[in-house]
Amino acid sequence: LFGDTIWNNITFFKNKDDNGVMRKFNEVVKLSNLKSFIDSLPNKEDTNLGEGFSKVSGGQAQRIGIARALFISSDFLIFDESTSALDSDNENEVMKTINSLKKLKTIIVISHRNGLFENCDKIYQIKDNCIYLKNKNE
Repeated sequence: LFGDTIWNNITFFKNKDDNGVMRKFNEVVKLSNLKSFIDSLPNKEDTNLGEGFSKVSGGQAQRIGIARALFISSDFLIFDESTSALDSDNENEVMKTINSLKKLKTIIVISHRNGLFENCDKIYQIKDNCIYLKNKNE
């Protein structure tokens, strides 16, 4: 993310006058569970994130990143230690958001925390330079 508005961070400076862009923005904001947060801000999506994202929490920053990935219509979402800097409440919220997108995208979650894999369809473990399909019960 960069020190600019929520709108620009998600859309990469697309024109707000374009109805299609606005529709897509509203859709990804809803999918990434940002709607109530953005609606609570005085300047809504025109709120500046501040230097070093000082005006948003780690969980909100993660969800803005998710919204950006959804906005650019990527087929895959890759989360590499995406919750490592979050407290447990924000981690749970971000993981709920990620899990809600399973039917829309191929999602890869990379983490050292086994608890994040409970809703994954397949779990692979890299060990001793080999990749193993892990049993969910292990």
